Amino acid sequence: MYLGDEHVAEVVTPRSGKMTLAYRPEVVDRVGDGALVLSAALPARTERYSPTEVASFLEGLLPDGWARAGLERRFDVHRVDSFSLLAAIGRECAGAVSFVPSGDPWPVGPGDVAPLDERAVAVRLAQLEDDPFGVDDDTRLTLAGSPFKLALTRPLEGGWAAPLAGASSTHLLRPEPPEFGSLVASEAFALDVLRRAGLRIVDAEATTIAGRPVLVVSRYDRQLASDGSITRIHQEDACQALGALRGERAERDGGPKLHEIADLVRDLSADPEADLIHLLGWLIAAAVFGKVDGTARDLALLYPPVDDGTVECRLAPIASMAGTNDYPDRPRRLGLSIDGVDDFDRVGRPQLVAEAVSWGMPHSVATDVVDDLLEQIEAAIEGAREVSDPGDDVVAACRARLATLAAPA
Repeated sequence: MYLGDEHVAEVVTPRSGKMTLAYRPEVVDRVGDGALVLSAALPARTERYSPTEVASFLEGLLPDGWARAGLERRFDVHRVDSFSLLAAIGRECAGAVSFVPSGDPWPVGPGDVAPLDERAVAVRLAQLEDDPFGVDDDTRLTLAGSPFKLALTRPLEGGWAAPLAGASSTHLLRPEPPEFGSLVASEAFALDVLRRAGLRIVDAEATTIAGRPVLVVSRYDRQLASDGSITRIHQEDACQALGALRGERAERDGGPKLHEIADLVRDLSADPEADLIHLLGWLIAAAVFGKVDGTARDLALLYPPVDDGTVECRLAPIASMAGTNDYPDRPRRLGLSIDGVDDFDRVGRPQLVAEAVSWGMPHSVATDVVDDLLEQIEAAIEGAREVSDPGDDVVAACRARLATLAAPA
């Protein structure tokens, strides 16, 4: 296993077929015992990590359900053989991790991409159900979450290209699902509102490709230099960092709670006060824009390197704010309860403030953050509509929720 261009660990499977992980001795010597390298749940140590200990991080790099099953079939991997699947498609993962079979060369050259015209991009978008993330015999990468996103590289000269042989993608293209009309415009609007309101947000824009609405999102775990080179920045989602297993992502299924995520941020962040405010901002945004199904999977820790060769930790920018609350037959039960409340319609200003106070935030600070952000969101709506207008109904629903959330009780 590589982290960037450094060989940091070996992942093997004993006779049980389950994965174990051992850091290379020189890595432990360099960073020190207990240092953060791959995951908050897997600090550097000389002892090998057991299958149970590594399951959350390694399995969390792979997709779920039918997308995973399709990738297993394509690469002739036995069902739930995570080791072989990572060996087949793990050249590029979320963050800076790469899986390279023993003896294979690494890293790949920066020019390993295949230029695509608009028609070729449209074809790949149409084939996402068969080729999740755009993975094929030449493009080998793995992402978690929805498989309906196409990972591409945007070269400096413009256009699009498919990353080959483990080369880095820079953007995710998310086409509009047929069952959620206007979702692309709604999410682009929400992200622009939040950017204008002062939150850390990914760069994103709504566009059309061959007549289909697509949200183009810049990867926050990739940095494009002026010479065209791409640096991978390591990251992990909060489920991985807290050791939550597959199937334990939503709180009701045993997944992490908000206060556990807040504790993680307080323990690891280089600026815990700012990141706790950012976490509260994400929670407020989800309440305003109707992101009912948000879980710890939607929150990530970003690990940029620092000058001494170690990493620091920051809560990652908000990468998604797709509010499905206003579509028919959508669940009303929150993926993360707020002050013990998991009914979306019962969340108001008191619950938001009380939740932040339970993290250790002073009541006055929590109150000011909630009130100020609600005010900034309201002020940003009209400007954002000029860039991406989701329609009167969506805006009216957001404003109705803003009024409810602003009420003192």
